[in-house]
Amino acid sequence: AEHLLKAIGKGSTNNGIRTVKNWLTSEGIDLKGFKMADGSGLSKKNAISAKQLVSILLKMTVSPYFQIFYDSLPTQKWNARAKSGTMTSVKGYAGFKKNLAFAFLINQNIILDKTLPSI
Repeated sequence: AEHLLKAIGKGSTNNGIRTVKNWLTSEGIDLKGFKMADGSGLSKKNAISAKQLVSILLKMTVSPYFQIFYDSLPTQKWNARAKSGTMTSVKGYAGFKKNLAFAFLINQNIILDKTLPSI
């Protein structure tokens, strides 16, 4: 993902971030609170809301590349296509279940880390 961001930015992470933000804005996605520091999503300086993730997923449903994108998402135990994400004290899923786009993010999930190893 980091290499893709740099390719979009013609060798520059900052230019890639600017390009991504410009595209999101042009698609009508509200970027209030959105922060992007890298392409991998591993920086603690990154921030995105569940609403922003769902907005991006909904934009993908009308893309000519939707089927390729959808097929790239792992099938979860609960019969959904979703990408998971886990970092220290953060868990999340974003994807599709039937015709529903969803995203949920759990911050400061210290209790979940001990009681819910995976969903």
